[in-house]
Amino acid sequence: MKRILSGLVLGVSLAVSGEGVLAANPQDVEQLKITRSCPNCNLGRVDLEDADLRGADLRGANLYAADLRDANLKGANLSGANLGRADFKGADLSDADLRGANFYAANLNGVNLRGAKFTDFTRSDLSGANFTGSNLWDAGVTGSVMED
Repeated sequence: MKRILSGLVLGVSLAVSGEGVLAANPQDVEQLKITRSCPNCNLGRVDLEDADLRGADLRGANLYAADLRDANLKGANLSGANLGRADFKGADLSDADLRGANFYAANLNGVNLRGAKFTDFTRSDLSGANFTGSNLWDAGVTGSVMED
């Protein structure tokens, strides 16, 4: 019983820390590149730097620790997605639906969030982000860096 409990505690710890998140599913990556639609896909740790993902459907997708630097995600639907520790530096997320997405410790330095819909950026780097036209009324930004 002690071993089972120890294994369960370790599994939960890895899941919470993100260290146990698996790398992207190659079929999911291919589907995204071809169709720009991959809801609930596993794209963890994927390299999508400079990718053109305008209008992509990534609802509920796992993009934990993904490299999305300078990616074009204008108008993309990332609602409910796991974006924890993802690097969006310089990306265009204007008019994107980010409601319910997990941005825990994500890098949003220099990101264009003009007109985006979102709810939480807890512990994220928001330095230099453009929030013009975004509603920040109920947005959670606890522990985030927001310097220019």
